[in-house]
Amino acid sequence: MNMTTHPLPFSQGKTLCMALTASAALLLPGIGHAASTCAEVRAQNPFAGDGTYTISVGNQPVDVYCHDMAGTPREYLTLPKTGSTTNYAHYGQSPNTSAGGLKSWYTKARFDPATLALNLGDTTFSTSEGWVRYGTNYVYSQGLGGAADCAAPHSQTGRGNIDLTGTPFDIVPNQFQLNGYLPAGSATPSGSQIVNLAAGGYCGAIGTADGRLQLTLRPSTCAKVREQNPAASDGTYVLSLVHGTRDVQVYCHDMAGTPREYLTLPKTGSTTNYAHYGQSPNTSAGGLKSWYTKARFDPATLALNLGDTTFSTSEGWVRYGTNYVYSQGLGGAADCAAPHSQTGRGNIDLTGTPFDIVPNQFQLNGYLPAGSATPSGSQIVNLAAGGYCGAIGTADGRLQLTLQPVL
Repeated sequence: MNMTTHPLPFSQGKTLCMALTASAALLLPGIGHAASTCAEVRAQNPFAGDGTYTISVGNQPVDVYCHDMAGTPREYLTLPKTGSTTNYAHYGQSPNTSAGGLKSWYTKARFDPATLALNLGDTTFSTSEGWVRYGTNYVYSQGLGGAADCAAPHSQTGRGNIDLTGTPFDIVPNQFQLNGYLPAGSATPSGSQIVNLAAGGYCGAIGTADGRLQLTLRPSTCAKVREQNPAASDGTYVLSLVHGTRDVQVYCHDMAGTPREYLTLPKTGSTTNYAHYGQSPNTSAGGLKSWYTKARFDPATLALNLGDTTFSTSEGWVRYGTNYVYSQGLGGAADCAAPHSQTGRGNIDLTGTPFDIVPNQFQLNGYLPAGSATPSGSQIVNLAAGGYCGAIGTADGRLQLTLQPVL
């Protein structure tokens, strides 16, 4: 029998509650709403100093660096990717430059949270080598991504790069244009967060029309995916999690109704990502077994809702009084066979996902229970439990995860 109905709870009559809240990181003590600018951060806390804060941008939590908090607070986007040819600008060697031309490297870019744009000309968080001379004036820094030279007609020895990897933003395409005299060059995207620039001329350069680079927020929920694309259907999408610092693939379900996130479970099988209520006087022969291909996922708290049976198949049943249930929550292990029995089995295996299971979350419950939760590495836990009646599960039916570190 393959049926899906109410999930079998791990404990009798326990009320599920949220262990974490999505908005907690946004709020300062005593404040009931999230700051949307660094000036508002300071208004909420006059003692706030320069540093990284989480503000609300487009109703998403985003980490920004707040600068000059004692004066005129300004927002900067920290650029996780840095290096000799990453988030830099180069004015190629020309008759009006020092040897090697002018090079500038950036660790942060000026950000406007109201318009989601970068001010490429703000050099506050840059370091530079060399100079360019315009008439009698010397300049010693170049705007982020700037590529230019004054070497020869249609030359393009200037180079630049903008790389927003590790941030929650994509670069709006087709913003760059050539300017100057006899210019040549190109803006070549690499995915949606990187653009490589080459340009020059006599003199020539490449840049945006107003010195600003327009960005879009990468979605953090399936609801945001649909908001950005109302025609989006059920399927796998990339969400930007942990304030935009990590991209994770999730399955978006019910996009035409109430979008919900699910974590696809690459490992499946008869004893993988399953639950078993062992055969007991109140079960069908063999007890109740449920197998999962996806688990309900909360992108705000990085937790699984183990009781969501949407993507499960089951065999058997359990009877509670006159009520029959035909599915068991992911990993659930239980029985009602005998005092301290533990014929129920379960497994949760996140191999192939970017998540680890936070340890020591499982506990026994019920009457005369026995059992165990045995980890196998950081992504697998094997469960055994039973009693009269007894089970094993988490306190609130949710399994807390952590993202694996990026190597």
